[in-house]
Amino acid sequence: MVEKIDYSDENHERIRILTNQFTEFIKEYKTFIDNEYTCNTNKAHQITYQLTGKLNYRGRYIPQNSFPTSDLNKIFHGDFEAAKENIAEVQWVHDICKYNM
Repeated sequence: MVEKIDYSDENHERIRILTNQFTEFIKEYKTFIDNEYTCNTNKAHQITYQLTGKLNYRGRYIPQNSFPTSDLNKIFHGDFEAAKENIAEVQWVHDICKYNM
């Protein structure tokens, strides 16, 4: 549905006000997105550097830089420390299984 606004000083002022409100909304939303991005990027760096990683075929630890979506949801939207402990446990089990086979 399209609303036709006749040109008048009153309608011109209404358009200006709505445009300003929309501009403010966009600025607030951009600030929110920037903050979320920064927070999530910091968590991603922390989780990568605080975990030992998995053992490769030569017995060296390699950083784990990809995670299942369920782990990422826990990291970014849940309990960060619990998610980190869970991932560390999975890495530990991986390492034990790899060298005990």
